[in-house]
Amino acid sequence: MRRRPLAGNSVFFERPDPSNVSLLAGDAPLTPPSTAPRWRTLRDRLTAFVLERHPFATDLVRDAFDAVVAAAGEADLTTDESRRSVDLHPEVEVEVELDGLSRGTDTARVRRHHALATVAPALLSAVLDRLERIDLEDLPDPTPDVAALERLASASEALLQDLEGFTRREEIRLSLDVTERRELLVGMLLTRAVDNRLKQFFLSGEVRWDGRSFQGKGFRSLGQEAIYGAALRLRRGGEWLGTDGRWQGDVVAPLIRDAGAALAMHPDLEMVRGILAAQMGKAGSPMDGRDLHVGDWRRGVLPPAAPLAISALTVAGVAWAMRSEGKGRVAVTFIGEGGTSLGEWHEAINACAVHQLPAIFCVENNLTALSTPVAEQSAARVFADKAIGYGVPAVTLDGTDPEAIAAAFAWAAERARDGRGPTLIELVALRMCGHAHHDDMLYLGKEPSVGWEYPELADGGYADADAWERWATRDPIERYADRLEAEGAIDADDVATWKAEAETLVETAARDVIAAPWPDPEALERGVVADGSPGAAPSRVEILGARPGADLPRGLPEVEPTDIGAAGGRTFLEAVMLGTGDALQADERVFVYGEDVGGDYGNAFLLLRPLLERF
Repeated sequence: MRRRPLAGNSVFFERPDPSNVSLLAGDAPLTPPSTAPRWRTLRDRLTAFVLERHPFATDLVRDAFDAVVAAAGEADLTTDESRRSVDLHPEVEVEVELDGLSRGTDTARVRRHHALATVAPALLSAVLDRLERIDLEDLPDPTPDVAALERLASASEALLQDLEGFTRREEIRLSLDVTERRELLVGMLLTRAVDNRLKQFFLSGEVRWDGRSFQGKGFRSLGQEAIYGAALRLRRGGEWLGTDGRWQGDVVAPLIRDAGAALAMHPDLEMVRGILAAQMGKAGSPMDGRDLHVGDWRRGVLPPAAPLAISALTVAGVAWAMRSEGKGRVAVTFIGEGGTSLGEWHEAINACAVHQLPAIFCVENNLTALSTPVAEQSAARVFADKAIGYGVPAVTLDGTDPEAIAAAFAWAAERARDGRGPTLIELVALRMCGHAHHDDMLYLGKEPSVGWEYPELADGGYADADAWERWATRDPIERYADRLEAEGAIDADDVATWKAEAETLVETAARDVIAAPWPDPEALERGVVADGSPGAAPSRVEILGARPGADLPRGLPEVEPTDIGAAGGRTFLEAVMLGTGDALQADERVFVYGEDVGGDYGNAFLLLRPLLERF
């Protein structure tokens, strides 16, 4: 049988240089990595990943992995020389530092990082070699105008790109230094401390309006604190706030489970206070009592809206602006699995995919949308499978693993900055609390006490008892603290110290929120429209705002008077075309977006064709 090449001729995938490993593929018996314990964990994770995304390629990929590891040998990958080319991520300054956050580099992780970087190209080449052995003789065309070779090349391409993503995420994971790993733990502790204090607000009646208790909304994040890792390697912190007060870093759009992501963008007293104040409806930065959600544009945190998928569309627009700006910035949107059924979310990810915009879409699958089980609102096997329909890469991860989350978002951000478009990241983690504080009793079967541990599930709650039993052993804080202590990254008493410091920080913010005034009703319209004061009739909403140094015409030409039905008058379609042209002429920031509006066609009914040459 004649053998034809598959992905080797792909215009997307370049065969890696295998010169650093002598044996890529052969018929000789392979030495399994069981004799190399340090490869065992990686092999297991690789197997799990391929089983999830490309199950029928599992044996092929494991065979290639074993061949590469056997050829690479042990000695060459454990010397001190392996540390020379490792590019560890620059440390991100955390403004509220807890004691003992700085430690030396984990040399073993650095060596494993370089070892993986050494064999990753060889693994891809070995897989590609095996794919090229597939016999394509006499295979029919799978669909009209698509040959068997083309279809298999496309499938091979998908496998190779997914493997490339896997190895890159593993490299990033191993490159996390001790300071970053300790920050992940401290950040999760701070997130839970905030959640606990919001629960206290709800139960205690400390916040009062007109002599009556106000409990606040109190959206909860118990069990999903590992989302803090999403922002670990984004452009965040005070260094990205320009001297003109404009945010120059990356942007995240958190929803109701994402206090950790918001905190990670700027983990300090001000952000903690902002979260508490927003949830309690108090005056002051950043929301000034207008909504019970979390946001601070000065820190790159886009406030959410009650229609949950609106922020995804907003992020699509932000990502478009970021690409036009050309500074390598990235926008991240979060949504629960229930929210993916909303049309706006589909429109947003599809637009970002088509135009290769620098966006990351995160689906937080906590296995119940308020009270609706997944099976009652989606027939997808996993939500990452939805990415196939948009032509974007996707990965499904344990939502309680902060390092996996940090690596996945860092990888997705790299892709976005490189102009490779959006990524879909699904995080699976059962919600260990009610939808909000008021829902705890219904979800859990009783009102839980405030504390660091998960509450017990009582009879009568709508939480899935079997799922709860499984996920109750996967507390992200407890598991990650045990891992860091076992690896010598933290001491036995560090967690207790950091818990106390987080509680002190949060309590300081809580006292401030309790004492803060309520919003002034007279200021209701402030900040809603441009160049307007409360009570004044709005003249115009200026979405983009004035830009320094821009001197752009603002006026539109007068409407030409004419009699209805007069000879030589304009049709309705011509009027729309002329008005569009006036807007384009008046402001260089205006553009027309939609299907068929440009190119050689000029919109339905050739509406905009007269404008194509001018603009």
